[in-house]
Amino acid sequence: MRKLLITVKCHSLMSDHSPVSDNREGGHCAPILHTEVAEKRYDSMATYQMALPEQFDFNKPHEEWPKWFRRFERFRQASGLVAKDELNQVNTLIYSMGDRADDIFRSFGLSETNQKKYK
Repeated sequence: MRKLLITVKCHSLMSDHSPVSDNREGGHCAPILHTEVAEKRYDSMATYQMALPEQFDFNKPHEEWPKWFRRFERFRQASGLVAKDELNQVNTLIYSMGDRADDIFRSFGLSETNQKKYK
């Protein structure tokens, strides 16, 4: 089984005056800072590893595509891939779908510019 692991790091600020709070909306971890200035701050990092979605089942494309693509979009958000350049996103999508996806992608005859566009 092939896996691509992506590490997501979250930074938390802890102080004597405010609780630790992480904002994980959209899969991005970022500290929520409080208005009080903390006397002591401790920077901590949590690391998460995420595996790619399972390869796409090309034997049932009409049935499987919506569900598979929703899962990939969640992976894209949670892993931080959404913040990467579009070429990286396209390559990750095709790689995660499997070998057949690359052949199909090449058959589209897209210009070099359009090959680099995720949406």
